[in-house]
Formats: sequence, structure tokens, C-alpha cells
Amino acid sequence: MTGSNDSKIQGAQSGQILLMLVMLLTTALTVVLATSFKSTTDVQIAKLEEESQKALETAQAGLEYALKNNVNLAYSSSLLNVPSGFTGSASFSTAATTAFVSPLLPANDQYTYYLADYNPSGNAFSNYFNGTIYVYVKSESGCPAAELTTVSSTNTISKYLIDPCNLVTNNGAKLTTVAASPLIYNGAAYNFSYKATSLPTLSNQKFMFVRLLQASSRIGVEYISGSSVALNNQGRLVVSQASSPTGVTKKIQLFQSYPQIPADFFITSY
Repeated sequence: MTGSNDSKIQGAQSGQILLMLVMLLTTALTVVLATSFKSTTDVQIAKLEEESQKALETAQAGLEYALKNNVNLAYSSSLLNVPSGFTGSASFSTAATTAFVSPLLPANDQYTYYLADYNPSGNAFSNYFNGTIYVYVKSESGCPAAELTTVSSTNTISKYLIDPCNLVTNNGAKLTTVAASPLIYNGAAYNFSYKATSLPTLSNQKFMFVRLLQASSRIGVEYISGSSVALNNQGRLVVSQASSPTGVTKKIQLFQSYPQIPADFFITSY
């Protein structure tokens, strides 16, 4: 009986030892696999970060080349010294749109909107604007007023005021403003508080100067109706995009406005 019990005890101990060995091996294998996975993942992340940086640098180089030489282009190693396997292109667009949003302007600054097609090479104008537009203000926290000055093809000047918060004493043409819905421009939604809807129908206009008063804001302009189907070009958009061999893509957009003309040529300030 004693020998039989000893055999059972030894068998149980052997089973426990085997189980412990299996558990130790499983733990060791898990640690090895986890370390290997982390190492592989770190290498992949580092490679993606490197390719992302190279793609961005390539897109920037393409953008700079396109602007400097005023050309559309496809990237090539001989032209831009692009890293092996990277591809991309840069192109200009002057497509007219139904809306345009200015950069953020500080108080007392102004923006020139072109209401006629502009030919930079000859400083000439054509296709003067005839139609109706809405003007959007107050994209930031402060409430601005905006002075509008339109200039016709014969240099006739008309002045209007957008003043939703009654900040300016004015005897001229103060425009009616209403609450504004988001203005969609270049695929993005811009939130404004007010839009002026009572600007008279414009006839043969070539410029509109918008000068901000009291607070900073973007200025949005939306085409409503007229002889054309959109606003005249305000400049040109250049888009540069580069891709790595594994598909990492970087895209850069830059809007290059037409010359911002000093309003002093048309507006007297005191």
C-alpha cells in the first residue's frame, strides 16, 4: 500500500512540474512574441513617419517649383530629385466659384475683391461683373462693421456699410443684415454670424474693397444671380500632392490672390 501511495505522489508531482514547465514556456513565448511584434510595429511606424516626411518635403518642393516657374508639373527624379519610388504632381486652378472667403483680417484692414477677370500680364480687365452678391461678416468673437466700396469699369465709386451691431454713425447706404448659414468655400464650411442681403444689383463692376472696422473677421462673398454663373476669379489655387511607394500621401494647397490694391487710390481717409 505504501509503495502504491508513493507512486501516486510522485506521479502528481511530475504532473505539477510538467504543468509549471508548460506555463513557463507559454509565458516566455508570449514575451518573445510581444517583443517581436512591438519591434516590428516600431520599425513600421518609423518607416511610415520617414515616408510621410519625405512625401511632405516632396510636395513642398513641387509647390515651390510650380510657383517659381509658373507651370503645372509631374514630379520626376531628374526634375526635383524626388526620392526613388515617390510620385506626385502640382497644378494650378483658376476655376471660378460661387463663393469666396478672405483670410482672417484684423480690424481696420481691408481686402480687394476682383469683380472682373484680371490679366496679370497686361494689367487688363474684362468680363465686368453684373449681378447680385451677398456679403458675410463676423467669423470671430468680436462684432465688426464693414465698409464696402465698389468701383465700376468707368471708375464710378459707390459706398455701403454693413453694421449689424450699430457701431458706426452713418448717413449713407447701410445694408440690411440677416442671420447667416455656413458659407461653403473650397470644400470647407465657414461660419459667419451675419450676411448683407440688400446690396444693389452690381453693374459693370471691377473691384470691391471691404474695410473692417472695430473687430477682426473673415469676409465672405456669395454669388446669387447675374449674367455669369459664378464669381470672377480672385486668384489661383495651386495644389501639390506627393505619394510614397507604400501609399503615404501628402497634399498641400496654397491660394495665391491677385494683387491687393491699396484702397487709398479710391478711398479718402481722415
